Amino acid sequence: MKLKVLNLISGGDTGGAKTHIIALSKGLAEFVDTKVVCFIKDTFYEDLKAEGINIEYFEQKSRFDLSVIKKLEEEVKKEKYDLIHSHGARANFVSLLLKRRVDLPFVTTIHSDYELDFKDTFYKKIIFTNVNKFALKRFDYYISVSDTFKEMMVSRGFPADRNFVVYNGIDTEKERDFIPREDFLNNFSIDLPKGLIFGISARLDQVKDHMTFLRAVEVANKDFPGNTYLIAGEGHESENLRAYVKEKDLKNVYFIGYTTDIFSFYNAIDVNVLTSLSESFPYALLEGGLLKKPIISTEVGGIPKLVDEDTGFLFQPGDFKRLSEIIIHISKNKEIINKLGNNLREKIEEKFSNRAMALSHYRIYEKILKESKNKVLILGYYGFDNSGDDAILEAITTELKKIDEDLSLTVLSKSPSATERDYGIRALNRFSPLDVYKGMKLSDIFLFGGGTLLQDRTSTRSIRYYLATLKLADKLNKKTMAYANGMGPIDGEKNRRLTRKALEKIGLITLRDQDSYDFLKDLGVENKNVKVTQDPVFTIEGTDKARVEEIFRNEKIPTNVRLTGISLRPWDNDQATIGAIEELIEKTADSFLLIPMHQADDIKILERIRGDRVYLLKNEYDVRDLIGIMGSLDFLIGMRLHSLIYAAIARTPMLGLSYDPKVDGLLKDLEMKPAIGVDGIEGRILINEYEDLKARAGEFRDTLSRNAEEKIQTARENGRLFYDYLKG
Repeated sequence: MKLKVLNLISGGDTGGAKTHIIALSKGLAEFVDTKVVCFIKDTFYEDLKAEGINIEYFEQKSRFDLSVIKKLEEEVKKEKYDLIHSHGARANFVSLLLKRRVDLPFVTTIHSDYELDFKDTFYKKIIFTNVNKFALKRFDYYISVSDTFKEMMVSRGFPADRNFVVYNGIDTEKERDFIPREDFLNNFSIDLPKGLIFGISARLDQVKDHMTFLRAVEVANKDFPGNTYLIAGEGHESENLRAYVKEKDLKNVYFIGYTTDIFSFYNAIDVNVLTSLSESFPYALLEGGLLKKPIISTEVGGIPKLVDEDTGFLFQPGDFKRLSEIIIHISKNKEIINKLGNNLREKIEEKFSNRAMALSHYRIYEKILKESKNKVLILGYYGFDNSGDDAILEAITTELKKIDEDLSLTVLSKSPSATERDYGIRALNRFSPLDVYKGMKLSDIFLFGGGTLLQDRTSTRSIRYYLATLKLADKLNKKTMAYANGMGPIDGEKNRRLTRKALEKIGLITLRDQDSYDFLKDLGVENKNVKVTQDPVFTIEGTDKARVEEIFRNEKIPTNVRLTGISLRPWDNDQATIGAIEELIEKTADSFLLIPMHQADDIKILERIRGDRVYLLKNEYDVRDLIGIMGSLDFLIGMRLHSLIYAAIARTPMLGLSYDPKVDGLLKDLEMKPAIGVDGIEGRILINEYEDLKARAGEFRDTLSRNAEEKIQTARENGRLFYDYLKG
């Protein structure tokens, strides 16, 4: 049975979007049952009808006429579509409202830079651009028509893992009808020129930058006044451009307006030109290419995928001097036109056919539908700029995607935009009750994602928040897994009672250490589905030596000096800890590198440490960089749990400063020296333990090599257990 996809589009489209829908719909016919609904009845509707495409008109009197929503809802439920595919700002807004009524995946194609779509009209830019941005953020998936557009979307906070790239394709087998060049020119009272004809087909809007084209013509006319230049299109800049042509007396420039006979236009020209400031992957170049018209274009968007030295010429936006040089070069060497044009046609047939585009869409649709049945909501201490917790998130998501790349992962984060940008996955605001409820309701499984979340040493408010999410998951009958959690301490009697009750309802619990297992037993938790594994961060690999050396050079840290790392966090007796560290620095001849794990907090205490031969990492680095840095050290003196885990992964012997039982538990597990408690820490004790660590360095490295590898394999069990539970 074929997939059923409903395409939504405004219907006022006359350029690339229309060509795209026609090419896509015809290409998909073999794989997918598609229908197009438009909201404006214009040439778009008639053209699609003429192509035999299933299209229906749902009248919308204005962008904010919401009467179509109910009609669309009825259409979706009646026809039982699998997926909704939107194209353009108006359709995106309609989809935003429809999404609240139908439980289907929604995808939108990014045909252009949405920040520039309404550039020419102030009120439209203010209103429509922001409405479209709001709507775009609520889509489930995105299809960008070039790699650069995907990069643009990701840089603006859209999730990379739900953004696919499919370059535009065109029907290369269909015969195109066109009239002879002379007849086309006669229609506009243009004499057949002695020189070449350069043409540009694009809306007369600022983003298309026709002014650069005209300035280049002005320069080229000095050498080749016999050339002719055709401009096809209408738009807001028409008056300004025509005034410029008149002012500069460019008699060989002709504005022919919007033409429906686009292939007769391309047949009439010798060279196809595009001067846009921003583009995706424009059909204007593909259409001209079918008639073997070489290209001169700005180097923007995905255009370099099509245009290279074998198919045309590229220049930088606004560089009219370079454009004029290219025009002059072609005018002097006319023989290259046929060669470039033939190469272009061959490239389009090989890489940019509508069948290839349609097949890519079909595979994306299949992936989306698979993901819609495997939705995972992940909660942890994410988005707080804490390296350890962010490392947990990276480790979990990487491991789960290795097991099944079709899993749909969503994270509850303090900083959703940053999480989406840094990890390429969808994120919701953990402090928004609506986001939490929506994410939970739409998920298939709730993953309580690593770290020591259930403890009340931080605050009762914190543990109550996490318990509330577990209660919500239970209320909504969601599968729930505690993924490699640490547990405790929990001192409050009510907190202990609520935690015991919550943990007994969780379907699967994996714990990162034996101490956490013992804590659950002490708490009286009765749950048979509990297994001790390892912290998921053990599965992450560090960056290479070259990258570490680059970091050190940028930080002005010598690369030829042996270093001992120091990683501290704020605690009750900061000054005593700092004093002990400074005494160690003074009494030894070693050099030290201060490493913040939670940049905002740790940097404050590390900057207070004074002494010779001390260097500070001032910038923030991701987990892989930090593990690589740990690997360059001789030793680490660490306070935060994950600084010690990073050192273990890098096989760097460590000395722990304990503020929490989890630190003691890890060091015991790794068979390292027992931690020094920060309460009552003294310089002489720290110095003695450090000297003993150095003396036994070889022994500890061998122990780490054995234990760390074992922990890596055990940590991978978390993912396998999760997947078995999800599918069971």
